[in-house]
This record gives sequence, C-alpha cells and structure tokens, in this order.
Amino acid sequence: MKMEPFVAYLLVGIVIVLLGFLSIRKGSQKKHRCTATASAMIVEVQVEKDEVASENTRKKHAYTPIYEFVVNGNVIQKDGGIYSHNKREFNVGDTATVKYNPDKPEEFLVNGKSGGKSFGIALLLFGLVIIAIAFTQR
Repeated sequence: MKMEPFVAYLLVGIVIVLLGFLSIRKGSQKKHRCTATASAMIVEVQVEKDEVASENTRKKHAYTPIYEFVVNGNVIQKDGGIYSHNKREFNVGDTATVKYNPDKPEEFLVNGKSGGKSFGIALLLFGLVIIAIAFTQR
C-alpha cells in the first residue's frame, strides 16, 4: 500500500505543528512554575563537538553554560538548557538572573535566554511549511 505524497507531507506537517504547540505549552507551564529569582554565575562552559560534520566541513561546537546559584543554603549547579555556537557568548564568571521553581529549584529559566518558546515557534512554522508543501503535491 503506497501512501500518496500529499498524505505523507500532511501527516508529517501535522505532527511537527503539534510538537511545536507542545513545546510552547511546556515552556509556558515552566515559566508559571518558576516564580522566585536568584543571581547565578556561570562556573563552567561545556564544549561539545558536532560529530556529524563531514571531512570537508568545519566541525561546529556547542557551548553550554553551567550556572550556579544558592537557594536556602543549597547550591544548585546545572545547565540552563541553553547553548550557543558562539564561543564568546558565555564566559566563566558572567552573572545572570534566574527564575526558579521554589518547590524544585533545579528547574529554572535564565532571564532572557531560555524558555523554549522560540524553539516551539520554529517547529510550528516549519510544520506549517510542510503542510503547505503537502497542498502543492495534490
């Protein structure tokens, strides 16, 4: 049984749109849970190489800052769920304000940096483009 290109593109587009909505919703829920603020410092910047790069392309690196802050005498040290390909964006010693979940301080957002909303919007738009492509296959 062969699936028509229209149906295949439509299904893939719908799944991606749904993932976009779920990502936006998850980020919104996290934002509502993270109500307390603290000052955090970058104590480490982890570097990961993109192993997918071919021989002819430059390998990309992802830089992930590890934040440290104190809540009720407990030291929280964790990445903020963000990264950059720009080596100079995060530096050890830089500070940022974080909003954390008072019930679970390990769950936090870096003000102005994290939240997942832009990723969800990108998924949503990508899914809509695939759905539009589906209708050109009809």
